[in-house]
Amino acid sequence: MDSVRSLIETRKVKFLVLVGGFGESPYLRQQLKLVFGKGDRAIVVAEEPSRKAAAEGASIWHLTRDVKARAVRYTYGCNMDVEYDNTYRERMFNCYTDASGVVRVPGAFSPWVIKETVLEDNFYHELTYHLVWEPNSTTIWSDLCNRVVYVYICDALAAPLWILDAQGNPMPGARHLCTVTANLSGLYSELTLQYGLDGRQYYSIVYYVLVALGGTELSARIRWYQGGVPYEGPATIIPDAFTR
Repeated sequence: MDSVRSLIETRKVKFLVLVGGFGESPYLRQQLKLVFGKGDRAIVVAEEPSRKAAAEGASIWHLTRDVKARAVRYTYGCNMDVEYDNTYRERMFNCYTDASGVVRVPGAFSPWVIKETVLEDNFYHELTYHLVWEPNSTTIWSDLCNRVVYVYICDALAAPLWILDAQGNPMPGARHLCTVTANLSGLYSELTLQYGLDGRQYYSIVYYVLVALGGTELSARIRWYQGGVPYEGPATIIPDAFTR
């Protein structure tokens, strides 16, 4: 036991593989599990040590490494109303002027991750979004209490320009997958009048969508700041995100 302890005390060891004839001893197995098999460390027994030890060790290494880099199955993102420019001229007929005086067009795609991108286990992506209202809007409170971001997917290997058609329906090959929600009502007391380029008054907030890989799951959540303090809504697991 002392020899094993001296070998692993300065290392982060998740698996102990028993090799050789003495590795088949029930007493040895029992003692190793008792002393070193606590927490997330596993004791692995090779039933045919001379032939399987290397294979079992290699399999463990491969499986644990595999979850650290995963290829994304689809292109994921959300719909957004983008500021109009010539890129979006095919939807000029669908433009509107928001509360701040900016001309926008709905239905554009805001990509989060692109199909077949390989994500490492420390993947983290933050995207910035805004909400604006006219000062006399009656929907401010309800919009803040129930902020919903609609997640869409498509098979495209590059981010499409549009995710919704002019009527607000998913484009061919795209579909709604899930939603990310948060209660932003704490920002209500922090709303202050702002002034647009044409002098019009409006209210505005900024919030963020965080997309991250944790273990084997891709998730998204909403973050916002109240008085400089970060808050986060519940995480939404993006289902069936990876090809393996």
